[in-house]
Amino acid sequence: MQSVVPVDHSAVFRFGKRSLDIVVALSLLIIALPIYAVVALLVRRDGGPIFFRQQRIGHRGEPFTLYKFRSMAADAEERLHADPDLYRLYVESGFKLTPALDPRVTRLGCLLRSSSLDELPQLWNVLRGDMAMVGARPIVAAEMVEYSSRGALDVYLRGAPGLTGLWQVSGRSKLNYDERVRLDVAYQVNSNLLTDVAIILKTAVVAIRRHGAH
Repeated sequence: MQSVVPVDHSAVFRFGKRSLDIVVALSLLIIALPIYAVVALLVRRDGGPIFFRQQRIGHRGEPFTLYKFRSMAADAEERLHADPDLYRLYVESGFKLTPALDPRVTRLGCLLRSSSLDELPQLWNVLRGDMAMVGARPIVAAEMVEYSSRGALDVYLRGAPGLTGLWQVSGRSKLNYDERVRLDVAYQVNSNLLTDVAIILKTAVVAIRRHGAH
């Protein structure tokens, strides 16, 4: 994949995108408060902390802490890095594992992932400005090498990663890694407010249908 120079978005676009992020994220956060309470209680009863925290790469390469409802065992990260075979499979599978192959995922976690409820805490990341409602996938540091080798890292770092994006509404985990990178680049180059609104609306449909989620 060759490097592509992204569109130089105006200050008006950036202001509009940030305003959209705040309005949508705050509205969803208020509406989802009862769901937050129920999920938090269930995760806590399942043992371990309520939230899963992980360092991801944000705008201009700045790391930030991404939040999710915990869908794995409390020592999931330690298990992943302590098992060479599991970590190799994780990398070879595009830095993801299906629940069927991932011994770290809890029974409750499978439900949270398939319904995308585990991602609700990322609304807080959006309000903080770590993420946008729509953007490229929030990658881990190890993936920067993969993006760089495909000539896509510079484009990726030009914008904040998104809670949702083209990847989530175009097949999600059914897509291979090259397709994910291509969609991330396509969004960064062609993003506009109408596209963001369309992706947000389509995300709701995809989440209800649980298409490609795991």
